[in-house]
Amino acid sequence: MPDEDTIEQSQEQVEQRRLSRLLNALPVFSGYITPDGHISRTHPETDASFLWSIPAFSYAHDSVTQIVDLCETAAQGERVQIERPYWKQSSEVESNSYGLGLLTLTPIFDDDANVDEIAVSLLDCDDAGVAQTNEFATSHLSAAHHRIRIVLDLAQTIIEASQGADAITHDKMNRRLDAVINIVDLISDPDRSEVPLKQLVQQSLGNLPERDNHTPLIKRLNKATIPISKVPLIALLLSELFDNASLHGAWRRGPGDPTGTITIKADVLDSAYGKNLHLQWIEEEGPSVPGLLNRGFGFTLAERLFPQLTGGEAQMLNAKNGLCWTFKLPISDAVNDASQAKTS
Repeated sequence: MPDEDTIEQSQEQVEQRRLSRLLNALPVFSGYITPDGHISRTHPETDASFLWSIPAFSYAHDSVTQIVDLCETAAQGERVQIERPYWKQSSEVESNSYGLGLLTLTPIFDDDANVDEIAVSLLDCDDAGVAQTNEFATSHLSAAHHRIRIVLDLAQTIIEASQGADAITHDKMNRRLDAVINIVDLISDPDRSEVPLKQLVQQSLGNLPERDNHTPLIKRLNKATIPISKVPLIALLLSELFDNASLHGAWRRGPGDPTGTITIKADVLDSAYGKNLHLQWIEEEGPSVPGLLNRGFGFTLAERLFPQLTGGEAQMLNAKNGLCWTFKLPISDAVNDASQAKTS
């Protein structure tokens, strides 16, 4: 058997890879400033006092002047987004010292509709694999920035929900982060507007520990697709459902436990308000389910976050031999999705 040091080193390598993948999805610079441009908190941390005095922007007088003007515009309540060069401190080659970045300043208002602070993010267009755009074709960068922000917001929600948890829950948190991070490459394609539900199901199965039994599984997905803006949430939801089924539900394998079945059904139905994807998760013939359930992160995600983030509905039925969930996801066409991404 491997000794404890070997196990610890292996786990450390896994954590380093996970951290590296997460950092690759993060902006180059993000944080908050006051309406007068004073830095309050940032990632990574900086010794600079004002936004225009950080090394990324303070390399030339014209650069400083532009940042000052942008801060004044945001302080008046207008969201600012602009492509502009920035100084790469980590660059070792002089010719590659500058990068093209997408700088976004988003005013945050208080209860009296005054600008309380300004959120700042700088996204490197090259590192993120985002094609450079011109003034007549800005939608791709805007859409890419919107998608990355969805992933980061969801990752932040996972981390906040796991604060103060024990070691077992930290392991769950890592799997949840993996479920979100693993789809970054998938949604980074600016020409992709939807993802097959079948692909997300297979990816969620791949996130389960190898020791878990992943059968029987019945899929009746009818070539259903998920709008790109909802892919991170659906990927996390599926991962959580599979995880809970393996630990507590139909796929639990304890002494004397019956072999349960999971069925996933998907249909697109018309309603008075447009099309809805009806996604059903059905656990049957599995171990007996207690009447009083432990309502942890999975229930919060399904019952509260899903309706809030999608405008849809979620219903749960606690049957004797397994849980049954029904999710109604509003589906907009690709044109509306692109429009929402551009204006958000």
